[in-house]
Order: sequence, then structure tokens, then C-alpha cells
Amino acid sequence: MSQENVEIVRRVFEHFNAGDLPAFFELFDPDVTYRNREDEPDVRLYQGLDDYKGYVASWLGMFDDLRFETHDFVDLGDEVIAVADLVGRGRHTGADVRGSYVFLLRLRDGVIVQGREYAAKEEALEAAGLSK
Repeated sequence: MSQENVEIVRRVFEHFNAGDLPAFFELFDPDVTYRNREDEPDVRLYQGLDDYKGYVASWLGMFDDLRFETHDFVDLGDEVIAVADLVGRGRHTGADVRGSYVFLLRLRDGVIVQGREYAAKEEALEAAGLSK
């Protein structure tokens, strides 16, 4: 089942990058919990799909051509680590933006039930109970 989870996470990014938000959100549990990176201006836990949709909408409102270029997926069974670069252009500034993001995503029954963002892969591995 774990390789299947990696493929689900790949599809999450494919749908997001294609702008297919309905298909993107279908891969999240209605009761999903999601926490953004600790170095973000408004760190918080998002609870439920509607709350998470608001978080995604805030990012889409700040950037044009927002996408994630994935580089690595780590199969941890019920969890998957995805390493990606966020790429876009500031909507108001026009400045190109690129930043490293690492996602630790827990899946159950083919959907994401919990997500967490990190700045580095090592942080996500540690959070998953694995050391270098």
C-alpha cells in the first residue's frame, strides 16, 4: 500500500500544478489537519478541509503561476515525505519566487488525513521518527 501512497501524493502535486483544485482537494480527508512551516508569518494548525482550502486560497492570492517542482518522495508506509520547490511570481511585486518546502503527509484509505510543512528534509525525517 505504501507505493500507492507515493502515487497519491504525486497526483496531489500534479493536480495542484495543473490548477485542478477540485481534483486536488478530493485527495484530502474532510477532517484533514494541516500545519504550515514554523518560519511562515502566520503559523497555525488548519483543521478540516474548509480551513485548509482557505490556506491554499491565501497562497493562490499572493502568487501568479504558483506550482511545486517535486524532487524526491520518501515512502514511509502510511506517511510520505515530498521534497519540492515552490515556484511562482509575486502577484503585487512581479518578483520571481522560489523556496524549498518539505511535506510530511499521512494517508489513510487513499486520502491525506494529516499534513505538515518543513524547511528541510531532515526536519521531516526527524518528525517521522527517523534520524539521519
